[in-house]
Amino acid sequence: MARGKRALKRFVQRTRKKRRSGVPIRRIFLEVGAERKRKMVGVKGKPFLEGKPEEAFERAKKRVLPKVRKVPPPRGGKKKLVDTLFSSRGANLGLIVIKPALLGKSGSIRAFLRELGCELVYSKPIMLTKQHLVQVYPHAIKEHPTFAMHALDLLSGPSRVIIFKHVPKEQYIKHSRFLRYLKRTNPKKFGELVRAVEKATTSQEVFNILFKGGFERIDPGTLRGDIIYPALRELGFGKREVSGLAEIIDALGYYQYNLARDPNFKTYYTMSGLHIPGRVELMRDANAFLGLRDLRAIKKKI
Repeated sequence: MARGKRALKRFVQRTRKKRRSGVPIRRIFLEVGAERKRKMVGVKGKPFLEGKPEEAFERAKKRVLPKVRKVPPPRGGKKKLVDTLFSSRGANLGLIVIKPALLGKSGSIRAFLRELGCELVYSKPIMLTKQHLVQVYPHAIKEHPTFAMHALDLLSGPSRVIIFKHVPKEQYIKHSRFLRYLKRTNPKKFGELVRAVEKATTSQEVFNILFKGGFERIDPGTLRGDIIYPALRELGFGKREVSGLAEIIDALGYYQYNLARDPNFKTYYTMSGLHIPGRVELMRDANAFLGLRDLRAIKKKI
């Protein structure tokens, strides 16, 4: 999408302009993202901490969330390429999107995939737009009131799309530390997971069962348990407070405000760090995040 490419170019230019001696590029990256969030919502400072939480939230919903409309499916050559590359009967590729706040963990996620034996086929930076939100998150826009804050994080800076080739189910099972952990600690859950893997009809489904990990818990041997949640804590997203670099990411004071007031507030539900499509979502997301040029480049590599 041309709009996303222009936004990515402006973000890179702004990051270069703000570079200063002794300051890590990661911090500058997050500062530029925070500026972008405030500009999108049309506020200064941190309104959630300045006595204006309801007003800030309403402004975010109005300015950030797009109207959900029916998106036409891919046609012709693009439809054929998406099916050829991402269906189980085709090249059997998988897709992951690393969101802006955790872009610095791209190397760790690549290493995780390599350890499973997955071939890394293609990677590209991408600036998500409202059009992407409509294509990928239509139900969240309509059904989850707090999605405006998630959308704000998604639109704040570059993400990275990683395309990889799935390995056979047996190899995934062999490399699953989560399965081995459950076998030792929770035989009942282990049995449930084994049965779920046996019933799975696609490689993406098997991958998600064994390596995605659950919300708000540390599942060893999974992307969320080994990389995402530890990285969010490293940034400064704690159980009851926000500190360090997380204070920059929390540009409006949303997380700090809610953590101080609600003991059941789910930080990692909104600040999830990683998008991994489900079995049904894979083809849709490949169409959303990849253009015809990307698909042709991927086809040449496999």
